[in-house]
This record gives sequence, C-alpha cells and structure tokens, in this order.
Amino acid sequence: MAPSSSGQLSIRSVGASGEAEKEADDVAQHLWTEQDDLIALYVYQHGEGGLPLPLDAILRARGIGRGSFRMRVANFRAIATGAGLSNAAKQSREIFARYSRISEVELRKKALDVG
Repeated sequence: MAPSSSGQLSIRSVGASGEAEKEADDVAQHLWTEQDDLIALYVYQHGEGGLPLPLDAILRARGIGRGSFRMRVANFRAIATGAGLSNAAKQSREIFARYSRISEVELRKKALDVG
C-alpha cells in the first residue's frame, strides 16, 4: 500500500489478466447524519428488500463502510430489545424514538428523502 496523491492509503489489486486495476481509498471515520440513521433503522426493521437500489450502492454513495453500517443496525436492535450493544449514539436513540413506529412506506420515504 502506498499513499495516494490525496495522502490517503490506496489499495490496488490486479486481476488475473494483469489488466484490470481497482483502487479504493481508505475513508475517514463516517460522521453519521440523521438520514444515515434512518437508512439503518429502515434496514433493521424492514430489511433491504424494499430499497430502490442495492444497499452497497447506497452505502458507497453516502461514504458509509459496510461494517460500520452493520454495527449501526446492531445498535438499533439493541435499542429495540435492550440486549446486545449498549453504546448506541444519542442521535440513534432519538431517531428510534421518533421514527420506529411509523409505517414502512413513510420510513423509506424519510430514509431515502423521497417526496
């Protein structure tokens, strides 16, 4: 791994043919927005099936790592059940309190900012 021009580490992998090259920059820790939390709450409550795009595409567009997202979903599970992870963010607790009882359609609209 070598620093990229932006100073971040780059990971390069070359395909079997030696021609395909893929580069991914390490990203700084994600600062979770309310909309990010709404997406995690939606996935916790309703799964990925109702999303208009693959979850990985949504996460990539928002700069959220898959592992970080899984932990956020686990935080919502812990908030809902009182079991499991105990360090859920204040914002996540507030989002759960405000939006966990609305319909799937309304939550999806809010999570994906669909009018």
